[in-house]
Amino acid sequence: MHLRCARVRGANLSLNNPIIWLNALVLILAIPIGLVIAWASRDELIQGRKWFRILIIFSIAGVLWFWLIGYKYASLSAAFILIVAIISLIKSKDPEWAKKRRI
Repeated sequence: MHLRCARVRGANLSLNNPIIWLNALVLILAIPIGLVIAWASRDELIQGRKWFRILIIFSIAGVLWFWLIGYKYASLSAAFILIVAIISLIKSKDPEWAKKRRI
């Protein structure tokens, strides 16, 4: 069984479309989810800065690529990952939020 991404062509982009609002809601929910993940892994934020940057670069590329080829939902998934990675990178630079791991 092969999994396929849904291709959406000629989608209705008006603001009256409930799918647009649902997609926006999911992307907005990435902010509190990113904060919870960053809070739960505070001791790993400093060591993970390099990986957050790599994840941001690949997520931006994924958003653009999937949007251009018509895989809208894969693009939204990459945007969700992008938002969570940006929040983690921002919180890794906050000295009150991130703490060094003690080994």
